[in-house]
Amino acid sequence: MDRIRLNTSPFIEAGEALKEKFGGTYISFQIDIMLKMQTENLTEAIGKAKEFIESCCKTIFEECRLPWDKDWNVSKLVKETMKILEIATENVDATSTEGETVKPYLGIFMG
Repeated sequence: MDRIRLNTSPFIEAGEALKEKFGGTYISFQIDIMLKMQTENLTEAIGKAKEFIESCCKTIFEECRLPWDKDWNVSKLVKETMKILEIATENVDATSTEGETVKPYLGIFMG
């Protein structure tokens, strides 16, 4: 509750790092809207997060000069991106705090 009341977010720092990594006006705009919406309209924030994930995946495909299928849903797009990045659930240390958090989400996409 303090985080919400004080209008602070652990995502602000991560958002700035992602803006720098992915660059581009569109990505920066998506991050700004997503951060703003997390306190104003959570449903909109979730939708923007989905769009952001899609944008990041497509950026990775473009950087690797690989095609993607425009008919892929978000889950398929993330799964294929994870293959490019060689990310697999078995490579995540589930005993670490980060691993405990991330591994269930990776499992969603890796099936």
